[in-house]
Amino acid sequence: MTQPGKEPAPPSNVISDAAQSGAAEDAHSRETAQWLHAMEDAIARQGSRRAAYLLGRLEQYARDHGVPAADDAGSEVEKCLDVGISRPYSVLGSITRSNEELAANFPGRTADDIFQRTGIQSRRWVGADETSLTMAVAAARKALAGEGLEVDQIDGMICATGAFLRITPSLACSLHHQLAGGEPRRPIPCYDLLAACSGYIYALCAAYDSIRARPDTKVLIVTTEVGSWAIDPADFDTAILFADAATATMVYGSKWRHKMRAILRRPVISARGDDGSTLCLPLRGRGPVTMDGTKLAIDAVRSMAAVLGQACAEVGIGIKDLDLIIPHQANGRIIRTLRAIMDLPPERVLDCIRDVGNTSSSSLPLILSDVLSPEMKKQRIGLCAFGGGVTFGAAVLETGC
Repeated sequence: MTQPGKEPAPPSNVISDAAQSGAAEDAHSRETAQWLHAMEDAIARQGSRRAAYLLGRLEQYARDHGVPAADDAGSEVEKCLDVGISRPYSVLGSITRSNEELAANFPGRTADDIFQRTGIQSRRWVGADETSLTMAVAAARKALAGEGLEVDQIDGMICATGAFLRITPSLACSLHHQLAGGEPRRPIPCYDLLAACSGYIYALCAAYDSIRARPDTKVLIVTTEVGSWAIDPADFDTAILFADAATATMVYGSKWRHKMRAILRRPVISARGDDGSTLCLPLRGRGPVTMDGTKLAIDAVRSMAAVLGQACAEVGIGIKDLDLIIPHQANGRIIRTLRAIMDLPPERVLDCIRDVGNTSSSSLPLILSDVLSPEMKKQRIGLCAFGGGVTFGAAVLETGC
């Protein structure tokens, strides 16, 4: 520990260089600024553990030298570790299936019955030449083009999906191969993640933790779901609900702050074991999806409200402090019930299921692709999801930061 009036012992060459360049010439902003510049450089090269150590040294230095802006310095250091996301890019199945078409398969049912039950008017299904991989490739290419990146500039790839083509190679590895044009490219971590409808939140959490350790990196998250493969055309409850879509979101470390559309606070994820009686999706070709809709709806509302509250609490706010909430688009009635429990008006809890259906892990980024516009003002956005497993998760985004 340093003594008042003396220079702190330099913990590294980086900090030592900053001190020698005049960090102790006065007791105000110059010391703090130079320590922060040194710290940001160290974070980029040495990771977040080094950052935590350096933050402690900075706080001690501020105390020893009476620097009045110590609290501000802490917030600046946090910015050095910020994780943010791009606008998601999306692809929908090419075939539109209306309620009228589906109702024709169920005597005694009408298009309006389906809408009242689900909030869905039409949904998108894949065509004969589309798969979870082709949609993933299309969404990822949109993201790369939109963000001005090449595949070799990505430092990791996570594919959230329940629509596996095979066990190995994974969809993420197949996607990397396709994006690289079949040519050998820089090796990066690529893996699939299965958390059902909570997959996007789970993937955001995995990317967040990876990037906090290496703030100079960026990770591509792809969600790709083909719910139409799994439905039983004779089962009214599932045939009217599930749909197909893929999305791609770039998650950036602090080095790329200028490319962030929103700052991501660390997601909260969790799960409870289930025997498959609530929701079961067998491997492709081994039977259709089965679902206890009533039990699922009750559990979904309760779990999403609780986990969103936890995510808000961890950033020091309440649910009502959120400007906008985007829940998993499972069913219009679930969204309305969740909104009623939270006692919030319709414009604060988005319901966008009408023309796309339940796209599982793709539902949250589908909405974000429209919400995160360049002109968006400063807002706090809450995301929450619930899926088979049973899994659930939530995250807070901050725009205009």
